[in-house]
Amino acid sequence: KGYSGFKKEIDMGNYKLIRPLITITKEDILNYLKEHNLKYFIDKSNFSREYTRNRYRLDILPFLKKENKKVHLKFLKFSQELNQVNTFIDNTVKDKMISIKDDKGINIDKLRQLDTFLIKKVIEYELSLIYVNDLFLVSDKNRDLIIKLIHSNKANKMISLPNNYWAIKEYNYLKIVHT
Repeated sequence: KGYSGFKKEIDMGNYKLIRPLITITKEDILNYLKEHNLKYFIDKSNFSREYTRNRYRLDILPFLKKENKKVHLKFLKFSQELNQVNTFIDNTVKDKMISIKDDKGINIDKLRQLDTFLIKKVIEYELSLIYVNDLFLVSDKNRDLIIKLIHSNKANKMISLPNNYWAIKEYNYLKIVHT
């Protein structure tokens, strides 16, 4: 999801975050300001190469624009397509969760029937529901250990996760619990 960049509109629950100028170039904005004789201010931190986003904007983007002045439009299109793909995957995972999860947990036999990619996304989704604001604590290694757990021949097995959570395989069910 991080590869798709900023979304133009994000539903934050009780409000919407809208970035109306996300498709407008800095050059277009500066031209508009000059044409309408409007004052503006520049945050000096925008010129610091300390921040990754600034190094991209100051060093890499000008280089790419020498090759193609409209390269930003290609990035925008790519970002929009990635956002659509992410929405499709999220919706697919939520639909699958309805048929594979019940009050006992995630049915492992049903989970194993899914495509390998979808299994990974289902596990990531389940972890996101549990860790909500602490998702950064969960690594790909944690996810991969859970996937190994569901493919284990042992009927009962558990693995430790961050913040005193455990992924538990009990016969044909996977559940994540706090201890």
